[in-house]
Amino acid sequence: MKARKKINLIIRQLVLFLFLLGSISVSASENSQRDTVYLRNGEIVIGEIKELRIGMLSFDSKDVGLISLKISKIKTINSSSDTLRIETANKEIYFGALKPSEKAGWVYIVTASHRHLIEIGNINSLLSFHKNFWNDLSGNISSGFSYSHSSGIGQLNFSLSVVYTAKRFGLSMTGSGIASIDTSTFSRDREDLNITGLYNVKNMWYAVLMFEYQRNLQLSISRRFQQLGAAGYKFVFSQNFQTLGIAGLGISQERSTTGVDENFLLEMPMGFSLDFYKFSKPNMQISSQHIFYVGFTQWGRVRYDANTTLNWELFKDFSFSLTLYLDYDSQPPDPTAGKMDYGTVVGLTYKF
Repeated sequence: MKARKKINLIIRQLVLFLFLLGSISVSASENSQRDTVYLRNGEIVIGEIKELRIGMLSFDSKDVGLISLKISKIKTINSSSDTLRIETANKEIYFGALKPSEKAGWVYIVTASHRHLIEIGNINSLLSFHKNFWNDLSGNISSGFSYSHSSGIGQLNFSLSVVYTAKRFGLSMTGSGIASIDTSTFSRDREDLNITGLYNVKNMWYAVLMFEYQRNLQLSISRRFQQLGAAGYKFVFSQNFQTLGIAGLGISQERSTTGVDENFLLEMPMGFSLDFYKFSKPNMQISSQHIFYVGFTQWGRVRYDANTTLNWELFKDFSFSLTLYLDYDSQPPDPTAGKMDYGTVVGLTYKF
């Protein structure tokens, strides 16, 4: 009987030991899977690297949630995984991990075959890509409303942007719309839906595929569908500014507000996008896209689409947005319609 009790006691002690050992292993495993940022003031932040956009690191801290850190305040970084896509100021791209350096303000980029020492300020872009699709999604949504009592007309606007990032591939979807409301009618004045895929071919060179839907009553466009393929090159001018230029061929199908269809329009798109970041309170971002279309099947027709958005951070995840847009068509489907449409859109933006 005593022997049985002794055996049971040994078994319970063994189970307890294995449980404690498992807990320690799980805890160590969890800590080993976390990224670490060492700040110049001596603080250490543990969590997960999300992305670095020129001058600012987005970091999911296990203690306080999603935070933004200026790279000028970072001493060095240690990433737990090698699923990072790193673009540098000298237009090089690496896939690997970040390991701490003993030199303040510097970090090692560790790839499968090399180990590079680089100043953190020379990292223009850093993205963490995962096998989980949902972890690689980010975006924002904006909405606003205005009303004039004298005219009795209200105007509703909205915009949506979603971005997916993988190792060499990026997919973005943006949409916007402006609608007018009065006592008796609802009018969809302007709509735009854009889906763009970018594949990194080599360094800053990209292959670009784009699909777009447009509606613009001011330019007599009831609907337009256009698809284009292009080559793109990403320029980086400074730590707060970058631009991407594209050129290629596009095919459009459009219907005018009078019901006239054009089923095949061959065009040559040429454009560029600009992004400017200011990471001092208040944080501010300016994004601007410009595309020129030169017509071939309608020789002499030139179109120009421009869109510039200012986002001014109010508080965490919310910002004030101001958008300026301009659309020009030298030969609109309805000759009596205007050739230019422009305006401003004001809204409140939530980032997710």
